[in-house]
Amino acid sequence: MFIGVAKTDIFDLVCKYMRIFGPAPFRTWNGSKPGVHLMRPEHLEVIMASSVHIKKSHQYDLTHPWLGLGLLTSSGARWHQHRKLITPSFHFKILENFMHTIEEKAQILLDNLDKKTDGKPHDIYQDIAHCALDIICETAMGVNVNAMSDTNNEYIQAIYTMSEIIAWKMIRPYIPEFIFNILPQGYKSKQALKVLHGFSENIISSRKKLLQTKPSKNKKESDAVDELLGVKKRLSLLDMLLEASEDGKVLSDTDIRQEVDSFIFAGHDTTAASIAWTLLLLGTHPEIQENLYQELKDVLQDKSVPSFNDLPELKYLEFPLMICPN
Repeated sequence: MFIGVAKTDIFDLVCKYMRIFGPAPFRTWNGSKPGVHLMRPEHLEVIMASSVHIKKSHQYDLTHPWLGLGLLTSSGARWHQHRKLITPSFHFKILENFMHTIEEKAQILLDNLDKKTDGKPHDIYQDIAHCALDIICETAMGVNVNAMSDTNNEYIQAIYTMSEIIAWKMIRPYIPEFIFNILPQGYKSKQALKVLHGFSENIISSRKKLLQTKPSKNKKESDAVDELLGVKKRLSLLDMLLEASEDGKVLSDTDIRQEVDSFIFAGHDTTAASIAWTLLLLGTHPEIQENLYQELKDVLQDKSVPSFNDLPELKYLEFPLMICPN
């Protein structure tokens, strides 16, 4: 299906097949790998609500060298165990602690986008992805990577190198692993993984030492920054995983790294894609954009930034955010 197709043309090709064969489910082949395409929500519901068809698709295997068996790629008992440990990290009270971080990064994004208001078309996906990466790195690991201001950062470059390689392998399932390993992409993959895993392991080791040497009453200090690697003292996802590991002896350092890496990958990639699609569709439906603008004016009034308590009042905003990514 994708053999000889340029990366930028894949989406258009899938849309073309959907127009030809849809809206009924249809099958395509990418080399020896079959794919079933669903277009109707009632068809998708059958799969999503199933307690039998829960194994991840073969594409997830391509992320294993980087993400291992984190929440994104695991299944069965391991998935349930790790999900139970991680879910408390997404309680509203925990997320509220990071509102300042999110606002700070969002303002930098807006400042960057202001520089592109010259009447010409611009691809803003990378701007959004860098912002999402800054937010997820600080909330998940408690560390600043400054993706929006330092795009040459070795860690940032490694993330995008691995993401590109995963996409490259996804449309070339006919290339066996032993061949891939001797290709330039295989070499780049090894180098990027060394950077990615080394960075995460360094942060985990440093954070573990910090939590062990500080009295428990100081673990929730919100704004201080440790000089070592610029690690925040606010409780992050990493802190909670480390504490869960201490209490229940459940997670090894490798488990923790895999979960952190999974959240960095999924948290910036899917968030950026969702926001980009939302902005595109709002731009093509000005009447929806106007309704949303009026809601923001009514709820926020003279405030330039919403508070955490304002968010539940933004009912109309929920619709494009939930619908557009789908």
